[in-house]
Amino acid sequence: MVAESDVDQFSLFPEANAADIVRTRYLLSRYMKLKADVEGFETNNLSEGSEILKEAIKVKSNIEKAADLIIDNDTRRIIDFRFLKGNNRKTTILRFKSIMSESTIDRYIEKGIESIAQTFKLWDEFESYKSC
Repeated sequence: MVAESDVDQFSLFPEANAADIVRTRYLLSRYMKLKADVEGFETNNLSEGSEILKEAIKVKSNIEKAADLIIDNDTRRIIDFRFLKGNNRKTTILRFKSIMSESTIDRYIEKGIESIAQTFKLWDEFESYKSC
C-alpha cells in the first residue's frame, strides 16, 4: 500500500506550483496589452526581428493555445470571456450569473488559471516568460 503523501512523486507530468499559478494569473491579466502590442507592431510594420515582438507573439500565442486546451467547456468559455476578450470580473459575473452562481464562476476562473499554468509547466514555458 502506497502512502498518500508518496503519490505526488509518481506523477507522470510536472505539477504547477503556487508560484506558477501566480505567474499565469499575471500573464493572463496582461494578455490584452500583449495583444494590442502585437497588433500595433504588425500595423506599423515594425521590425520583425525585434526580440520583444517575438516574445510577445510567443506568449500571446501560447496563452491562446493553452486556453483552447482547457477540457471543461464552461471553464474554457469563462476564461475566454474573462481574459482573452478582456472583460473584468464584474462583467464576467454579470454575463454568466444567469446560468451559475458567482462563487461557481470564481471557481471556474481559478480552475482555468490552474489548467493554463499546468499546460505551461508541461510545455516548460515559465523560464522563457521571465521578461514579460
